Amino acid sequence: VLGANAALNKEAGAFADEEEAREAPAPDDWAGAAGRGGCHVQTAFLDWLAGGSVEEGCFDVILCADCVYNVELHIPLLKTLRRFLRPDGKVILIASPRAGSLYVFLSAARGFFGSVTCTVDYDDVVSSKFRGQKCFPQLVTLESLECNRFDTDDLSIFEDEHSKRRDS
Repeated sequence: VLGANAALNKEAGAFADEEEAREAPAPDDWAGAAGRGGCHVQTAFLDWLAGGSVEEGCFDVILCADCVYNVELHIPLLKTLRRFLRPDGKVILIASPRAGSLYVFLSAARGFFGSVTCTVDYDDVVSSKFRGQKCFPQLVTLESLECNRFDTDDLSIFEDEHSKRRDS
């Protein structure tokens, strides 16, 4: 998924200049580029509603971007993140507020993670380009599976409450 996004960005001219575009790893070499830096990187397509063939509880860090705009998918996304994150792992998510969907997501995330933080003060370059705009990307971190308030096998009560907040 990440590689496909990089390819689309290259085609769309999303890089500052040709040199930056040339220096970006080819989409099929993202894992290889990270591996040369001494870390193991795994990418996979994962349907939040259907699960997948990825080993559960195996990721130290999960990166997400622009994935909370559809409020209907917040609970499936949160269940997926919990399922694949190690107990001591961290989710790093970037999203814009998008008419309030980010804040609805943060509210839901508090039922799945012991630590939920959101900030706009994480990068001077991003701040200089987006400060004051309603699409300012915010940095969210989700941690601590062990401090969660809900049993992941029985989330129907929480899902009902999330639906009420979403609809109001």
